[in-house]
Amino acid sequence: MLLLTQHFPPEGGAHAGRWAWLAQGLVDHGHELHVIVPRWRHRHSGEPWIEGVVVHEVMALVPGLGLRSRITNELLTAGQSLIRAMSIPAPDVVIATVPSLPALPTGSVSYTHLTLPTTPYV
Repeated sequence: MLLLTQHFPPEGGAHAGRWAWLAQGLVDHGHELHVIVPRWRHRHSGEPWIEGVVVHEVMALVPGLGLRSRITNELLTAGQSLIRAMSIPAPDVVIATVPSLPALPTGSVSYTHLTLPTTPYV
């Protein structure tokens, strides 16, 4: 499985906590999960936060809260996410989350290029 999301542990908050809970459930049911998540700085120690989950971090590059900065950063992380998605094994399911709008087209392209026509895109 491939998950494209904005928030995942060890980051805190409700979104990351919810994905941790769901990821643990997927792993408990025998699934291997690859997660692609943007980070402002490298946080992952190399050890899996959840056994069976492989976290692929892409770097957020453009600081600032202005609309132009945020759109530029979202587009750059979407591009990095797509490149990273192409380097992992073909998933059986692709999951893209919002509110990160670039996750949707990135998930769609990843789904189109990495999977068989019968693979679900959620």
